[in-house]
Amino acid sequence: ALAVMSTVKEKNISLDEDINTLLTNWKIPPNPYTKNHPVTLRLVLSHSAGITGFRYKGYKLNSLLPNLIQELNGKPPANTPPIIVVRQPGTQYEYSPAGYTIIQQTLIDIYKKPFDKIMR
Repeated sequence: ALAVMSTVKEKNISLDEDINTLLTNWKIPPNPYTKNHPVTLRLVLSHSAGITGFRYKGYKLNSLLPNLIQELNGKPPANTPPIIVVRQPGTQYEYSPAGYTIIQQTLIDIYKKPFDKIMR
């Protein structure tokens, strides 16, 4: 969240713009919930974006790990479903670690560098 707020200030980005305008290597799949109610950084940060509410299970030692795009799309070797909007953004709070995966990709797309470098 701190990295997002620093980025908003540094890059003059609105917390209330459609996050898909910031994403370049992956997009939140459109559906009837997002047609008139885009997902925004503010909604993701507050766990009210309507994003899938699953919890990450982790991976066994020495297992193949997914890259971030595979994780977002729920494609093997990811062991989680695709990250999608499951209700109208802004209507309900539900803790969503998956939303922060979207934030990670958003920061990578904005800065065009690996997440660990952004965080440093």
